[in-house]
Amino acid sequence: MNIGVILSIASFVISSSNSAAVSDGPVVKVSAKRLERLSKGTNVCNWFRFPGSTTDEYYEDYISDSEMKSMRKMGIRHVRLCVAPQIVMDYESGRVKAREWIYVEDAIDRFIDQDIAVVLDIHNEDRSIENNPTWQTNFVRFWKIVSKRLKRRNPDMVFFEPINEPVFDGKESEWFRFNKRIVAAIRESAPKNTLIVSGPNWGGIEGLRKMKPLPDWNIVYSFHFYEPFTFTHQGAGWTGAAVKPLHDVPYPSSPENVAPLLSGLPNDTASMLKSYGDSRWSMAKMKSEFAKAVEWGQRNNVPLYCGEFGVIPKNPKRESRVNWFQDFGEILRAHKVGWAVWGWEEGFGLHRSINNGKIKVDDAVAKSLGLRMP
Repeated sequence: MNIGVILSIASFVISSSNSAAVSDGPVVKVSAKRLERLSKGTNVCNWFRFPGSTTDEYYEDYISDSEMKSMRKMGIRHVRLCVAPQIVMDYESGRVKAREWIYVEDAIDRFIDQDIAVVLDIHNEDRSIENNPTWQTNFVRFWKIVSKRLKRRNPDMVFFEPINEPVFDGKESEWFRFNKRIVAAIRESAPKNTLIVSGPNWGGIEGLRKMKPLPDWNIVYSFHFYEPFTFTHQGAGWTGAAVKPLHDVPYPSSPENVAPLLSGLPNDTASMLKSYGDSRWSMAKMKSEFAKAVEWGQRNNVPLYCGEFGVIPKNPKRESRVNWFQDFGEILRAHKVGWAVWGWEEGFGLHRSINNGKIKVDDAVAKSLGLRMP
């Protein structure tokens, strides 16, 4: 590791780990080694989230050893391994599904063998169950089992993220109680592993700012960043009807450069787009939004992690998408916040493809994030 990297990490740790006299938050003792592991990463989105098959062959080799080696050569220090709970958890008992879980453990071990740490992200997307008391009790039991099984690995290489993007809109206090239960269960089984937790309201900055740090010295606090949503999710119909008609939305924005796009749009869409233009989104405005998370982290003496960010590839013009990633990459470097781009094999980020055994990623995204080409 060169001296510049060492100094950057030291600066980040010092700014995140002042004495308890500075604030009411906990004294943070997440090691510099672990924060460095979180410095550059990518989400592995679909291996255990939307598996293309349930065969042994699929689970064993969705990402090959040679692909993992390429990831490491690019400069990737960790992966956020997204695992849908229904794939690996028996909802009726909280026990792990033995066959599927073995493949998750094998994937973790193979990443570690290639010097890539793993954030185990239990990636729930079924919002109908997260408030169900029975499911919550079984989910806590599941995490107690899982953390006990994984604590045998090097804790510098395995991080636990209890649940992805908790919502609990209007019920934030319920999330805080549930989160404490999960953390307590993990700590009973695995006292040494670093945890990554996020706030309610889809794990964004506003939810983070509603949190009070837990009385635990070994937690990193996560938030996701998809701002401005009108730009990053243009055309993404699964997120709501208003953004579905959008395309060619520019970044940076101004009233002048969105005006030609307003004609013929549904009222809700036109209003959203006009507001986006009037807000003049640029790196300066993104900095101001990102700074809200940084301020919360500094005030509470806790380290931060941006666990997801990206831009849909299909609908924006290439130039605008590149502009966004260049600006956001600068913001991440300026604040020395660790990150995982969404995702390795999905189009919002690196969008890995393999042709004749050769790995290709989006070169502009990789460059903006300080990664080398494979």
